[in-house]
Amino acid sequence: MTDTVKLYTLICPCAYREADIRQYGSCYCNLYVTPAWNEGKIPVDYVPERRPPEKMRA
Repeated sequence: MTDTVKLYTLICPCAYREADIRQYGSCYCNLYVTPAWNEGKIPVDYVPERRPPEKMRA
């Protein structure tokens, strides 16, 4: 895996943003949120880390 691919998983908007927003109403870092999340219309749940261990930095 190249360093560029590893960085893509870390730089906002990350590769997992869309899936996080669809499922939780916000992304992992809460930088991107839906209007419903922002207005308190859906629960503010913890968004788990989606990156596989091999894409995480030590």
